[in-house]
Amino acid sequence: MSDERRRVVSIAVWAQMMPLGENQTIQVQVGTRKVVREKGLFKKEMVEEEEPIFEPQTKFVPNGKRSSTTVDINDLRQKIEDACERLIADGYEIHTIMPIISGAYNYRDIESSKRTLGATITEKMDGGGWGYGYSYTDGAIITAVLPRLVH
Repeated sequence: MSDERRRVVSIAVWAQMMPLGENQTIQVQVGTRKVVREKGLFKKEMVEEEEPIFEPQTKFVPNGKRSSTTVDINDLRQKIEDACERLIADGYEIHTIMPIISGAYNYRDIESSKRTLGATITEKMDGGGWGYGYSYTDGAIITAVLPRLVH
């Protein structure tokens, strides 16, 4: 019986951009405590109840937008680990993990000016300009190999 699986497989894992938001202090329930309270309007009795305990904690609250320049590296790391675990569980050995690099740029030429001598235009001068560019890891390609069984 032969194994119909491919000997070499590649999986693309894509990164998400970092969520944007802000750190906010919120009240988080961390437990409960028992308290004894007096209940009743005419017939007063003592009743034991549980009351929540809250503590302030700082928590990142996303605003639904994502960065245009920063990759969520923790998300990408987890996706790579999960994909590798699936491949290993299927009997593959991880051969390579290669980053996928993307980038962006922008530039603008500044209009050049003309130099004049009296009423005559003598030459055009370069005005220069500005520009920028950056790259980021957009994801990774994981290549895995099915080991050959020695008979």
